[in-house]
Amino acid sequence: MKQKIQTTIEIITPKKAKQILELNTHNRRPSPAHIAALATDMINGDWKTNGDAIRFNSSYLLDGQHRLHAVIKSDVPIETLVVRGLSEDVFHTIDTNLKQRTLLDVLNMEAIKGSQVLASMSKWVERYFIGELHEALKFTVSESLALIDKYPGMIESACYITPKRKRLVLAPGVLGACHYIFKQIDEDLAGTFVEGVDTGVGLESGNPIRILREKFIKYKMSKASIRPRDQMVLCISAWNYLRENAYIKSLYMPTSYTGKVAK
Repeated sequence: MKQKIQTTIEIITPKKAKQILELNTHNRRPSPAHIAALATDMINGDWKTNGDAIRFNSSYLLDGQHRLHAVIKSDVPIETLVVRGLSEDVFHTIDTNLKQRTLLDVLNMEAIKGSQVLASMSKWVERYFIGELHEALKFTVSESLALIDKYPGMIESACYITPKRKRLVLAPGVLGACHYIFKQIDEDLAGTFVEGVDTGVGLESGNPIRILREKFIKYKMSKASIRPRDQMVLCISAWNYLRENAYIKSLYMPTSYTGKVAK
């Protein structure tokens, strides 16, 4: 007998989500991080009815547990496609070949210029301005897209860095974020900073940009890793010395980092 499949559009409330999850007896362990990301989008109003379905066979929930948990966590009802009556043997075919779309995927599809640098730099700009540079904050794709509107001019900085990114001695996203932050204070000097880090041309001994560049070159030659967060801190330290017209012999990670650039 051919399986009868029913498809509906339904409003899933937190109460209904709890009821559905009672049928969640044959699923993988839920991911708290994924639930939190979905819940954030729901709270922010970024949840979209995109055709992804909550799916059942005749006995139990096949797909949708993370969305249901997120509805409960966010306490926000969602409208979604619901499919019932799927075959008992389709479970192993669900989500096995999917690759989650990243921010870079979305930026490329939108044909946004400088997308590769922009996808990385936006989170560093936000972390800096909210004073949580040292925190490993994660952002959903929707939140990251909103940052592009929140910080006008990031695209221009990303486009400025993009032609240089393959030869840079530090992460392009970090340098892009620094350029954007620094140009809010002095656009010409921000450009000088980036060009100096990029080429090293015309930098006198003791120039903070030269010391910074040489430090990153040593890291690269020794194949030692330096976290993007620490790269950002060192760039900000070099900028602060530059703003003070100071000449230095070396550049170290600050023991007490205020997280602010010199104006």
